Amino acid sequence: MKRNTFLNLLNDLLVPVMLVGIGLVLLVNPDAATILVTRVLAWILMGVGLLSILYTVMTWPVGRVQGILWAVIGLGLGGFLLGNPLFLAKNLSRFLGILLAGEAGASLYRGTAGKTMCLITLGVGVVLVLSPMTASRLMFALCGIVLMAVGGGLIWDRFRYRKLDSGDDDPNIIDAL
Repeated sequence: MKRNTFLNLLNDLLVPVMLVGIGLVLLVNPDAATILVTRVLAWILMGVGLLSILYTVMTWPVGRVQGILWAVIGLGLGGFLLGNPLFLAKNLSRFLGILLAGEAGASLYRGTAGKTMCLITLGVGVVLVLSPMTASRLMFALCGIVLMAVGGGLIWDRFRYRKLDSGDDDPNIIDAL
């Protein structure tokens, strides 16, 4: 029973090549992933806002305050994030930097952790506060490198160990059908 070798080759190489391609995009333009994540979150918030309006209309006397509140929050925050897609990454990184710096300072003061680790954590927190987009870009660039390595490894594995189907059936295999 011979299989189509082109379809088999496409099936075996499609995922690894896509992983390498996505990894290359993430490595070259890491802000694109940040913008995509923020836009997806913004559209979800907009959907919550629209569903809240529908909920408010359907249960008017009961759920008007809660429904209107969720509609305003969802539509307002979703619209703001659609207009400013890098706002979320920048401010979450700053918030994380403040938390890290505060925790490192408190650990140094209490003496609950080693001085070297506290100073490294404090340094990372200060860098995140002063340069907030670096963390987001670095994270997505590292994800890109990992995806490229995994995709390249899969391609190497499939060529190296001849897991690509040559189209010829083994005469020793007995088909059950």
